[in-house]
Amino acid sequence: MKFSNVFLDKTYTETDDLLRTSRDYLKWQAPLDVKKLTLQERNRITHEAMRVAIRLSQISAWLMVQKAVHTQAISREEALSKEYEVFRKLACLNTASERDPALPLRLRELLKESRLLYLRILRLDHTFRTQKPNSPHKDFLSNAPKAEGGRP
Repeated sequence: MKFSNVFLDKTYTETDDLLRTSRDYLKWQAPLDVKKLTLQERNRITHEAMRVAIRLSQISAWLMVQKAVHTQAISREEALSKEYEVFRKLACLNTASERDPALPLRLRELLKESRLLYLRILRLDHTFRTQKPNSPHKDFLSNAPKAEGGRP
């Protein structure tokens, strides 16, 4: 998915990279990390991995909605509906697991990286939702730099 907006392109690329890194960790390293752990410890790691997945799902969904607004596939008003609002729950904001030495280091890093990206999206979503509808800059990203040549 390429946008004609450098800012969205960069954020999408960062999200895609984090998705791939998380997938690789879960596929290759996590099975080794949990091999000698108790069921309770494995469940905890699974729980924290799901926290990363939820954050990344919310981030990806938000980016797709912004692309749809940017390309006029949906209206700004539709994008502002509750249906497209970013999930704002404590589960996605928790930071304690990032410092828990009982969790594998790579999982703690993924937890932190996904939380920081999620917080950025929350700030952007807040800006998008609080911008005045009759503002000359209705598309809140319209003034962001365009990709080379202005092409999608």
